[in-house]
Amino acid sequence: MNRILTIVGLILTLIYVVGILLILDGRLNQLFTMPLNEVGDFFAGIFGPVAFLWLILGFLQQGKELQQSTKALELQATELNNSVEQQRELVEVTRSQVEAEREALNIERERQSKAAKPNFIFHGVGGSHSAGKSKFFTTIKNTGSTSTHVAITSNVVMDSLHPSEVPAWETNRDIRLEFKFEDGGAPEEAIFKLNYTDAFGNVGCSEYKVVKKQDDGRHPSFNIVPIYS
Repeated sequence: MNRILTIVGLILTLIYVVGILLILDGRLNQLFTMPLNEVGDFFAGIFGPVAFLWLILGFLQQGKELQQSTKALELQATELNNSVEQQRELVEVTRSQVEAEREALNIERERQSKAAKPNFIFHGVGGSHSAGKSKFFTTIKNTGSTSTHVAITSNVVMDSLHPSEVPAWETNRDIRLEFKFEDGGAPEEAIFKLNYTDAFGNVGCSEYKVVKKQDDGRHPSFNIVPIYS
């Protein structure tokens, strides 16, 4: 567009100059006899339209350049908005991926933490009775991970509880637990607590309720059920 305006300006200027020369044909010698101020007015009058023409063409050219610059700025603004939107979408995708990875990590940690704990299973309660006193026994099996520093306690006073400590309780190992209540009596219920250190070195506790289910006056029997927190 700028080149076209320049060509148009040159053509119009050339036509104008040719026209002036044709008009002044045979009268150019008069310029040499005219006063200087009149010569100045003459040239100002002749070249004034040419200057005005190029002024108009310059405005048109600047307007076109300004329009092109505006379009370029609008295009840059559109590209910037698109870039911002893409970055926002990328951030959302990244955030979703991070949340998914965090959730997966938490699930894996929970699984590993659970896998590192022991799982104590009680297999019934038997007993022996003599001289009016009863001694009870049960078998406990660890079906979970190996645990250490296992301490077995009860919330009721007992004449005996053996073993009360197990230094290391391996997986699938059975331990026979023997216990006798004070004075040979049997409460309606009691609590066994097994405090331990799991495979990760974390301290934990498993609780079991001992519930009397039958008592004919001489030989009570019990159920042992886990207490879930």
